[in-house]
Amino acid sequence: MRLVDSNQIQWSIVSGHREGDIRFKRLINGTEGSPDNFELSLATSRGEYYTPRHRHNFEQIRLCLEGAVNYGGGKEVKAGQVGYFPEGAYYGPQNMTDQRALVLQFGGASGQGFMSYRQLDEGYKRLKEFGEFRMGVFHRRDGEGRRNQDGYEAVWEFVNGRKLEYQAPRYAETVLIEPSAFGWRAAGMGAQRKLLGVFSERELKLEIIRLEAGGSLQVRTTEEIGLGYVLSGALEAPDAALVDGVAFEIGPHEQVVMSSHSGGEIFLMTLPPAVGRAAAAD
Repeated sequence: MRLVDSNQIQWSIVSGHREGDIRFKRLINGTEGSPDNFELSLATSRGEYYTPRHRHNFEQIRLCLEGAVNYGGGKEVKAGQVGYFPEGAYYGPQNMTDQRALVLQFGGASGQGFMSYRQLDEGYKRLKEFGEFRMGVFHRRDGEGRRNQDGYEAVWEFVNGRKLEYQAPRYAETVLIEPSAFGWRAAGMGAQRKLLGVFSERELKLEIIRLEAGGSLQVRTTEEIGLGYVLSGALEAPDAALVDGVAFEIGPHEQVVMSSHSGGEIFLMTLPPAVGRAAAAD
């Protein structure tokens, strides 16, 4: 079990390919270059932040913790809500000011993976030699390629040396989830669970787990990994204290027993491996 306390991490800028002020606390990441690569982070914007309407060849989960995450005209993931952004589906333009969200970005079932933040930043800096980024769009002056192109797409193609091919969207648009409308189901001794959804042939699973005072729950994985974030209260695991703001990863074939003296809630995302699922779906 891997733990990271977000309270001990400083906010930083990942890349300048978008317009405005957005900063990240990078919490847990996967393996660069792998179809299963992922990045779990906290994101915040305190000034204006803008992106054009765009889509990605990876997937995203956004749990809004404060403010509202805008993802299009009049569309928002508000505090307490969860947004599932499927690969290949358009969203935006985004206009955000004050917000803070837990963000998971990861390779989807198509097997195209997720370009790491290191690759994104390095590609952005090198691509600036051939043009400039304005309002989330790359405007090329020199070299081969499109004159005007979505900033992320331009960086991805520069880093990977090929045209980005998008997965046909399984879902037409962002899925907005309202956890408060879900009922609790018994999950163990003094433990309850809200299953928020299972998505795509990869079977991404989203849930909220609540432990009452004195409750306990066994979390067991097979091939998948579990990525979690403590929303409130305090929980315990072997040799680990899980308090507000702590993120954790439960690796494949790992078993963890969580308990709590005073009660607490966690947001849990389960990611089965992407490899092989795309082929099975063909």
